[in-house]
Amino acid sequence: MSENKRIAHYIKEVCDQIKNKEVHPAITLELENHFAEKIEDYCEAGYGEDEATRIAIAEMGDPVNVGRHLHQAHKPRIEWRIVSIVGILLAIGLVTLYSLHIAEDNRNLIGRQLVGIMIGTVVLVAILFWDYSKLKRYSKILYFGTMILLLYTLLAGRPIAGIQYLNIGDSPLHFIGISPFLFIVALAGIFTEWKEQLPYGDKASVPL
Repeated sequence: MSENKRIAHYIKEVCDQIKNKEVHPAITLELENHFAEKIEDYCEAGYGEDEATRIAIAEMGDPVNVGRHLHQAHKPRIEWRIVSIVGILLAIGLVTLYSLHIAEDNRNLIGRQLVGIMIGTVVLVAILFWDYSKLKRYSKILYFGTMILLLYTLLAGRPIAGIQYLNIGDSPLHFIGISPFLFIVALAGIFTEWKEQLPYGDKASVPL
């Protein structure tokens, strides 16, 4: 087996242990550079290329163990502190809301809030486990889509207490309040993509 094939086989075994395929190209490039530097050092020390490759691979260790360690480093982690804080704030909000409306026996309002909390919890859990960096490729669509829905809400939305709401079936959505967060996500992706397309020397001037 040639030196390049041995290195490629080693890297493939490492990547096979890592479930997050999004990081495979970066890890492959990092390992290739590492092997190239090590082999060059050993060749300068007087070893042949084949022997230098063998030593470099041996120094790295078992590819399965290396891959498992990298898998642990790159797998999604749940920020339980943030989840706990959100849960406490939701509980406080519900207790406060219940206290304010208990005299009026406004159960419908409490029910709507519970539905909203459940939907928000599902979205939060999905974000924690999902690789949200994939949204970057849809940043421009998200930006213009948010802009169109925002304009539609302002021009043709349902006015409630002086605020325009977006109608989704029979349920009004406070899209004006949600839109800033969508714009932040969209612009973050757009600026990141823009920064990646700049020449290397110009990246330092981008304030990100």
